[in-house]
Amino acid sequence: MPTSPYLNAGYQAHCQTCSLRSVCLPLGLGEQDIAQFDGIIRNRITLKKGDVLIRQNSAFSSIYVVRSGSLKQVISDSHSCGKISHFYLPSELVGLDGIGREDYPGMVIALETSSVCELPFNRLDDLITYFPALRSQLYHAMSDELAGDHRMHCMYTQKDADQRLASFFLDLSRRFRCLGYSPYRFRLPMARSEVGSYLDMAVATVSRVLKRFQQQKMVTVSGRDIHIQDLNAMNCLIEEGGAAMRLATFSFGQVTTAQIGRRINLIDMHGQKETASGQKKGPIFRPAGAEVKGSTGRSVSYRSTKHLFMKPGL
Repeated sequence: MPTSPYLNAGYQAHCQTCSLRSVCLPLGLGEQDIAQFDGIIRNRITLKKGDVLIRQNSAFSSIYVVRSGSLKQVISDSHSCGKISHFYLPSELVGLDGIGREDYPGMVIALETSSVCELPFNRLDDLITYFPALRSQLYHAMSDELAGDHRMHCMYTQKDADQRLASFFLDLSRRFRCLGYSPYRFRLPMARSEVGSYLDMAVATVSRVLKRFQQQKMVTVSGRDIHIQDLNAMNCLIEEGGAAMRLATFSFGQVTTAQIGRRINLIDMHGQKETASGQKKGPIFRPAGAEVKGSTGRSVSYRSTKHLFMKPGL
């Protein structure tokens, strides 16, 4: 069995008794190997709400494992006072985006009372040469970080407000499930303003979409407590992949809306605006012989030769 230089005689391995052992970085290591991993931990840090763990542009030296609580990363530049780019939950690694550069790209702040384990990266880098399983776990965590960045890019460029918030809830649901908690009921550690910053949405928009989700029986909300009632509907909303694809398919003069429980608005520069439920407001485009079937199942027929354009109601 390989022996690292960080195993100290008589050292008590706290990782062996940690409740996150089955999902944390040393997953797959044996008892003796975990003791060696535990030997490289420099500090176990306790943070109160609002405490700063990492300052933006400070020199990179360590990565951190969240042991309890939650944290956020805020990135500031000359154009903004700070945008939230990440939320971190227990067992997740903080500081991976500093590898390959000489500083940390953002400030990391505790959202609530939290504790983290500090892993000096030079010592961790030495240790993974002894344990392929540990190296594999580190690469897996880095891959998850890259995948998360890609999801965020797609969210900003391709999804509307409803899809962004639904994606956020499903991501939290997946992460809580991995921790052994309910994927349907959880408490948000962050405020709505912080959710809005992360999703690039105004607080009022977050509240409006939450209200719409409740009306559609997808979620119930009580303060920060979230109960996902219809996971399938939420997945359906996301998988449609864009307003144009979500709203309508055209076939022989008939338009059928996706059954996702959303109000559909039809817009025309020369007529009236009409919802699928038959309410009229403003202008509407009307294709010849087109029929619109809303989520309520009610149809609206049109005889005009105008082209049809559809968008989600707000």
